[in-house]
Amino acid sequence: MPSLFDIGRSGLQAYKQSLAVAGQNIANVNTEGYKKRDAALAEVSGAGGGVTEVSDQTGLGVRVEEIRRAFDEFLLDKARQASSLFEKADSYLDQVQDLENLLLPGDQNLSNAMGNFFNALQEVASAPDDQAPRIVLNEKGKDVASQFNLYADRIERLKFTTENRAKDAVTSVNLLTSQLASINEDLLTSGLTSQSSNAKLDQRDKLIDQLSQVAQVSVSYGSKGEALIRLGNSGSGPIILEKVSNVTIDTMTKSGRLQPVVGLTKVATNQIQGGILSGLVDSYSMADDTIKEIDNLAILFSQKFNEINKNGLTLDGVSGKDMFATTSLEAIANPTNRTTVGVEIIVNDPTQIIKDTYNLEYSQSSESWNLTGNSLNSTVSGKNNLEGLGFTISIFGSALDGDSFTLSPVNESKGMQYLLTRPQDIAGAKNTLISSDSSNLGTSILSEINLIASVDKTTLNNIDAVFSNGQSPVTATEFSTDGGLAIIPAGTSEVNLSSYIDQPEVKFSLSSSDITSLTNISLTLSGGSSLTVDLTGAASIEEVADILNSSRDVNGTAHTFRSLGLFASGGASTLTIASNDKDFSAATVSSSGTINGVITNPTVVTASNIQIFTREGRHLSGTALSSSEIATHMTQENGFNASAEYRADYINGNDADGYRGIQLDRSTVSGNHVISYGANGAALSSQRAATDVPSSHVSSAYTLTVTSSNAGSVNISVPINSSAGYVSGLINSNANNLGIRASAITRIKIPAPSSNGTISFNLKSKSGTNSTASISASILTTDLTNLATIINDYSGKTGVKANLSIDKKSVILENVDGDDIEISSFTSPSSLAINLLKDDYSDSGSSVTLDSSSYKAARFSGELSLESSISFSTSNDSGSTTVSSAQDALEDGYYVVTSSSSGETKTIVPRVFDGDISASHPDGVNASSSVLSYGLTLPATATGSSFTTTIDASELSDISTNIISKKIAEGLRASSPSIEIEGNSIATIPEDGSSFQINHDGLTYTLTMSNGEILVSGGEADLISAYFNDRESLTIDTSSFSNATTITSTEHGLKTGDSITYNAAEKAIVDTTNFNSTTNITFNSHGFTTADPIVYKANGSSAINGLTDGTTYYAVVSDSNTFALATSSSNANNGTTFSITGGSGGSLTDSFTSPINGLVDGTDYYVVKTDNHNFKLSATYELATNSSPTTLTITGGAGGNSSDTFDPGKNLYLSAGKTISASQFSFANDTTNDTNALSFGMSDSNITTTITSSSIATPSGSDSSHFHISLDEYSSSIGVFVRTNSKTINTSSISSSSTTLTSSSHGFKTGDKILYTAASSNLNGLTTGTSYFVKVVDANTFSLASTFANATNESPTLLSFGGSGGNSSDTFATVYAEAYIGDDISTPTTAASIGITAEINQISDSNAQISIIKDADKNSIVLDNETSGYGASSESFGFKTNLTQMNVINDSIKLTSIGSSGYGTPETKAVDFSIPSNSTKSLSGNNISLTNLPPEDLVVIITGDGAKKISANYGETSPPINSTEYRFVVDSTNSDKIEILEAGTLDSIATRTIPTDGIFSAVDRSFKITGESKVNDIFHISNNTSGIGDNRNILDMIALQEADITGINSGSFQDIFNATLTEIGSSVRSGEMTLESAQSSRDASKALEDERSGVSMDEEASALIEFQQAYSANARIIQTARELFDSLLSVIRS
Repeated sequence: MPSLFDIGRSGLQAYKQSLAVAGQNIANVNTEGYKKRDAALAEVSGAGGGVTEVSDQTGLGVRVEEIRRAFDEFLLDKARQASSLFEKADSYLDQVQDLENLLLPGDQNLSNAMGNFFNALQEVASAPDDQAPRIVLNEKGKDVASQFNLYADRIERLKFTTENRAKDAVTSVNLLTSQLASINEDLLTSGLTSQSSNAKLDQRDKLIDQLSQVAQVSVSYGSKGEALIRLGNSGSGPIILEKVSNVTIDTMTKSGRLQPVVGLTKVATNQIQGGILSGLVDSYSMADDTIKEIDNLAILFSQKFNEINKNGLTLDGVSGKDMFATTSLEAIANPTNRTTVGVEIIVNDPTQIIKDTYNLEYSQSSESWNLTGNSLNSTVSGKNNLEGLGFTISIFGSALDGDSFTLSPVNESKGMQYLLTRPQDIAGAKNTLISSDSSNLGTSILSEINLIASVDKTTLNNIDAVFSNGQSPVTATEFSTDGGLAIIPAGTSEVNLSSYIDQPEVKFSLSSSDITSLTNISLTLSGGSSLTVDLTGAASIEEVADILNSSRDVNGTAHTFRSLGLFASGGASTLTIASNDKDFSAATVSSSGTINGVITNPTVVTASNIQIFTREGRHLSGTALSSSEIATHMTQENGFNASAEYRADYINGNDADGYRGIQLDRSTVSGNHVISYGANGAALSSQRAATDVPSSHVSSAYTLTVTSSNAGSVNISVPINSSAGYVSGLINSNANNLGIRASAITRIKIPAPSSNGTISFNLKSKSGTNSTASISASILTTDLTNLATIINDYSGKTGVKANLSIDKKSVILENVDGDDIEISSFTSPSSLAINLLKDDYSDSGSSVTLDSSSYKAARFSGELSLESSISFSTSNDSGSTTVSSAQDALEDGYYVVTSSSSGETKTIVPRVFDGDISASHPDGVNASSSVLSYGLTLPATATGSSFTTTIDASELSDISTNIISKKIAEGLRASSPSIEIEGNSIATIPEDGSSFQINHDGLTYTLTMSNGEILVSGGEADLISAYFNDRESLTIDTSSFSNATTITSTEHGLKTGDSITYNAAEKAIVDTTNFNSTTNITFNSHGFTTADPIVYKANGSSAINGLTDGTTYYAVVSDSNTFALATSSSNANNGTTFSITGGSGGSLTDSFTSPINGLVDGTDYYVVKTDNHNFKLSATYELATNSSPTTLTITGGAGGNSSDTFDPGKNLYLSAGKTISASQFSFANDTTNDTNALSFGMSDSNITTTITSSSIATPSGSDSSHFHISLDEYSSSIGVFVRTNSKTINTSSISSSSTTLTSSSHGFKTGDKILYTAASSNLNGLTTGTSYFVKVVDANTFSLASTFANATNESPTLLSFGGSGGNSSDTFATVYAEAYIGDDISTPTTAASIGITAEINQISDSNAQISIIKDADKNSIVLDNETSGYGASSESFGFKTNLTQMNVINDSIKLTSIGSSGYGTPETKAVDFSIPSNSTKSLSGNNISLTNLPPEDLVVIITGDGAKKISANYGETSPPINSTEYRFVVDSTNSDKIEILEAGTLDSIATRTIPTDGIFSAVDRSFKITGESKVNDIFHISNNTSGIGDNRNILDMIALQEADITGINSGSFQDIFNATLTEIGSSVRSGEMTLESAQSSRDASKALEDERSGVSMDEEASALIEFQQAYSANARIIQTARELFDSLLSVIRS
C-alpha cells in the first residue's frame, strides 16, 4: 500500500516545479523570442497485485512528466510569412520612393529640357536663315543630352545602392543560417526535456524569425527539433540549412536583373518571394526597367531627329548629319592594379564607335599601353594617348606591368551627346522641292505634309530571319504553301535566290551500336539498278557517308554509288541518301539486324516559281500572275501596300528594261519562251525595186492578239506601214501585264563587190523629211572600211550604224530601234546580194540583189522579237495565223551570251550555282545529289557534221564558270585535230627571264623561262603545253669514217638546223694538279689503243705544265687503266713517251679524249637533214639553214669509236592540243621577238608545225578518196590522199629463223601496219592477207612484229620466218599520206614544194593518225570544208574542223568566225551555235540574282505549286541614302488617279487614287493635292540644293512634339517620359497600399501566434494561486500522514 507520505511528497515536488515554470514565464514576459512553458503533470500509478492480492487502486501520487514549450508550427509559419511579405513591401517601397524622387519634375528635368528644345526649334522655324536662334537650339540640344545623362547617372547610383543593400541582406542570411546550423548541432546531441533545450528552441525560432524577415523561407523540423530550411514558401525551394550544414546564397546581376543564386555553383533561384531581399530584387528590376525606358526614349529621340536632320539640307547646302549620338565608353579599372594610374576616354565621333568591350593593358617591356578588342583589326599601342575608332584614350599616372582597364559601352541615355557644333549644321530645309509643270491645265497644287502613320499588316519577316545565308538545297527553307516568303529590306546590297526540285530520298536512323555492327548497305532504284556496299569496320556515320560518296568501300573496292546518281549525308544518328533522278524501291542497312530506310519519293517534280515584287505591286522577276493569283498573293499581310497595283512592265527586265536600274539575272534550265518574225506577224521581208523604195510590207492594218498561257490576252491594233520597232512599242504599251517584252532591230549585210571601185546610194531609216543621207565611198574587194566610216558619219541623221566585219569584206548596217532601212540610187562596181540578218546576226533567208541598173532601191524590215518567262502565242487577223512560242536556252537560261558588233565573235559564260554541287547537311538530315550538265553545239560546216557535247558535271566537287567552260571546250574539241610546233634543238636552254611571244587561234601567248621551266601566260590558261624535249643521244660508229660527209642513223628524228653535240666515247677526266714529271696517266677503263690521237683539254685557268691546251698527242697504252703520251703516232707505236713536267697549272677535270679526226669533242654542230636515216653536219646554224647548206667533211682515219655519240640537244615543243579550227602557231612580224624566239630554237623559217588528226581506223590506200586544205594567199587547192606503198620482195631464198626483210629504200616507218600478200605459198612464219607491224632496221631493211606494241616497244618482240615457202613476188604494202597541189596525182606535184607534207602514223593495232606538216612559219593552213564541200571526207580522215576559233578566256567561251585568203576559202560570217535539247540540267528550277537594288523594300513570294524549297544568300543591309527625284503624273483618262514615276528613269513606282480630301501617302511620304487636277498634269519633286530660306525640315522636327512616336496613340516624347513617371508613381501608390495590407496581416498573424505561445500575466497569476493552493494541500497531506503515523506509534507504544 502506497505511503500517504510519499503521495504528499510527490505532490509537493510536482507543484513546486509548476510554481517555478509559472515564475519563469512571468520573469520572461518581455523576453524576445521566449515561448511560454507549462508543467505537464501525470499520475504515478500503483503496482499491480499478485494472483491472490487485490490490486492497489489508490496510486502513488503525481509527477511532472515534462516542461512543455508553447509551440504551434502552423501559426508560427503564418506569422513568418506575413512578416516576410511586410519586409518585402517595406524595402520595395523605400527604394521605389527614392526612384520617384529622382524623376519628380523640377525646374531642370528631362520633360522641361525637351520642351525648351522644341521651343528653340520654333524660333529657328521663324527665321531659318538667322544663326542666332540656331545657336540657342544647339545649346538646348546639349541640355536635352545632359538631362538624359543626369537621369542615367541617378538611376545607376540607385541601382548601385540597391545592389549593396541586397549584398548586406545576403550576408545576413548566410550568418543566420550559420548560427542555426550550430543550434541544430546542439539539438541533435542533447535531449529535449531539459530547460536548456527549450531555451535552444527559443533561440532557434528567434533566428528563423530574423531570417524570414530578410528572405522568405519554409521550415520543417526533425525529431529533436533541428530545423530544415528552404528558400521560399513552396516547400520545394533550394535547401539552405539541413542538420549541421548550411548553404550560402548570393546575388548577381544578369540581363539587368538582380538574381539570387544558391551555393558555390551559383544556381539561380526565383523562390524568394518575400523578405527584404525580395523587395530589393523587385525594386532593382523597376530601376532597370526605368533606365531601359529612358534609354529607349534616348534612342527614339536620337533616331527621329537624326533621320529628319539627315534628310534635310544645312545652310551650307549639303545633307545634314546626325544631331544626337547614344554611343560612348567607360573605363573600369582592374581591381588587381598595383598603381593609381587613371584613364580618360574622349569621344571624338560617337557614330564611329563600335559597341564592343575593349581591353587596355600596360606592357613594361615595350613601355606602352595596348588596346585590343574583337572590333579592332589590330592592336592599338601608345604611351600616354591612344587613338581608337571614334575615341581617344588619355592615360595619367605611372603604371606597372599588367595594370589594365576594361572599356565597356555605356547605356544609351548615359552616352547621349548632342553632335552639332555649328549653327549652320542644323538641316532646316527640306532636301526636296515640289513644283507644277508649266504645261499643267489644272489648278491643283501638290504639297508635302507630315508623314501620316499607318499600320503595317505585314506578317512576313525579313529575308535574314527566313533563310540561312547560303545557296544549297540541304540548307534551303521548305514552305508548306505558295504565297509570301520574306521581305528584302531596302538597303540590302545583293540577294541571290534559288528554287529547287525535290529529290528521292531515303533516311536511316542508326545508333552507335548499329554503326559498330554495320556490314553493308543495299539500295534498289526504279528501273532495276541496285548496289550493295561493304561497310564492315566503319567507325562513324560520317565515315559511312564518306565511303559511299568516295565510290570506294572499306576495302578500297570500287562501287557504283556515285555513278548511279546518289549522294550521302551523315551526322549525329542520321544517314540520308539522295538520288538525282531515280526513285528508291528498297533500302536496307545490315547491322546486328536489318534496318529499313524511310523512303520518300517526291510527288511534285517541279520547282516553285520565285516572284519578286515591290510593295507597290511592280513585278520585277518571275512569271506573270493570273488575276486569281494577284488576288490571292498581293495582300497587305504579304507586305503589299493597300493601294498596290499589279504591273508587269519590268518583269525580268535588266539595265534599260529593268526597274530603277536594278541589275537582275534570272535563269532557268530551258530559258525563256520566244517568238520572232517581221512587223506583219510573218517572215522577215526584204524588197527591191527599180528606182523608188518599195512600200512597207505591212500593207494593211491588222489586229495582233497576244495571249499568255497564264495572264490572259490582249488585242493590239497595228496600223498600215508599221515598222518592227513601232509594233514592238505597241506590244510593250498594251501587253505590259502579260509579262511579255518586245524588242526590234533591223540588220543587213552588204558584201564586197568583185572588183574595186565606188559604192554609192541614198540611205534612210529614221522617219522625217531630213533623214536621208547620200553615201559614196571608194572600196576594195578586200576592204570596206571607207564605206563603214562614211555611213557612220551620217548615223545621227539616218539612224543607221555600220559595223565592219573582221576580214573587212562586209559591212553590217543596223537600226537598233527596228525601223525599216531604205536604200535608193544604188551603184556598185558589181551587183551585190544584200542579206537581211536576224537579231543574232544569222542569215534570215531573205535577201535582194541590187545591180546598179535594173534594181537600185530596196527596203529591209526589221525583226520583231517577243520574249516571256512563260509560254504564249500570237495571232493576227482574228486568229487566222497563230504562232506559238518556243523555249530558247540562250534567253535567261544557263548561258550568258554577248556578241561583237558584227556577230563574228560571241562569248558564252555558263551560269554556275553553288546549289548544283552535291551536298550534305552536317547533321545528316538532308542530302542533295547533283544532276548538273551543260551542252553546246556548233553547226556543221558544209557536208561535215556538227560539233556537239553534253558534259556531266554532277560528280564534280567544285564548279565554277571557268571549270564548266573548260569542260564544254574539252568536249567540243574531242574530235578535232591536234596542233603542235617544234623548234630546232639547242645545246643550252635560255636563261631565266628570257621570253618570246607566239600566236595561236587568234590569241597571243608569252613563253618565259623560270627556274629552268617554261611558263606560258596570256591567251587561254592551261591550253598550251611547252617543254624542252631532251632526246636520247645517237650512238654512231665513227671509227670507219674516212672523208665522210653523211652520217647514217636509222630514223634519227633530226631536222635541218638542229644543234647536235659530238661526244667522243674514249674520254678520260683526270686530276692533273699533282703531276710532277709524270709519264703514266691512270684512268680506269680508258678505252684507248696505242697510237690513238689524244686531244688534251685544260679545264682550269691554265694547262698543266708540259702540255698544251687543245693539242693532239698519241696514246701509248700500258694496260686498260694506264696510258702515256707520245708526240707522234710513230713515237707511240715505238713506245717513245715523254714526261709531263707538272708542278703548276692543271685542274681536277682536265680531259684526254680520242675524237674522230675532223670533229672536236664536246663541240656543237648543226644538222642538215638528208632523209629520215641520214644527215650531215655544218659548223654554224646559218650554214646549215642556207638554201644551199655548207656541210663538213669528216676526215676520219684516226680516233673515233663505235660508241661515239651525237647529242641532239633540246627541242622546244609546243602543243595546243585539239583545236576545232585547226589554227596553227605563228609569229608576229616583230624583229625583237624573232631574236628572242631564236634563243629558244624557234626560228620562223625553221620550225615544224604538225596538224594531227583524231584517231581513225587505219584506212586503205586510195587514189580517189581525199580531202582539201588551203594555204593563205595561195591560189591553188591542195588535196591530201592516203595511198598505198607496196614493196615486192623475193622471199623464196630467205633462210630459216630470219628476222629481217630487205627492200631498197622501202620507205616504211617503225609501227607501220603492213599487209603481207603471198604470190603463191606463204613464207614460213607469215600468213598471206595478214597485217604485221614494221620495225625499221635501216633504210633498206626492216623486221616484222605481230602487234603494234611489239614493234614499237623499247625492246621489240620480232617475228622469225623463212626456211620454206615464199615467192619472188611477195608484196608488203602499207599506206602513206601525201599532199598534192591541185588534187593532181596523175602528173603529181607534191605540196612539199611549198613546205606542206603529210604522213600517216599507226598508233595501235587498228588505228592511225594522219598528220599535215608545215615547214617554217608559212601562211596558215585552212581545212576548208565549206567552199570545197569536203567536210564529210575530211572527217573520215580524222579532220573534223569548223571555221571557228574557240578559246576559254577567264570564265567565258569565246567563239570567233575565221576565213582565209586562200583558194576558195569563205569570208567570215556570224558565229552560230545552239544548246542541245535536254542537255542542261540543274537542281534549281529558277535562280534570281539581284544587285543594285532600288531604295525600297521588295517582297518575295512563290507560286506554281512546286516543291517550295527555296534558298537565299544575301549581303549586308545598310540604310539606303534615297536622293530620288520623282514625277507625279495625273492619269491620261482619270484625273483622280496619279502615277508616281522616278524622274530619271520614268519608271513607275506607285499608283494612287486621289481621295476627296486630297491626302495620300506614297514613297514613304505624305502629300496633299488642293485645287482641280486635269488629266496629264505633272508635278515635279526635285532635290533642294541650297537649303536657304526653307524651314520645312524644321517644321517636321517640331511636328515630333505632338506626334505619336512609336505608332498610333503611342504619344509624343514627353508623353512617353511622363508615362514612365506615372508608372513609377503608380508603383509607389501601389507599394504603399501593399505595405499597409502587409502590415495588418503581419500584426494579425503575430497576435495569433502570441496568443498561443506568448506569456499572459493574468493566466500566470491564476496559475500561481492554483499551484500554491495545490502545494499547500499536498503539505497538508504530509502533515496528515505524520499525524496518522504519530497516532499509530502512540497506539503501538500504548
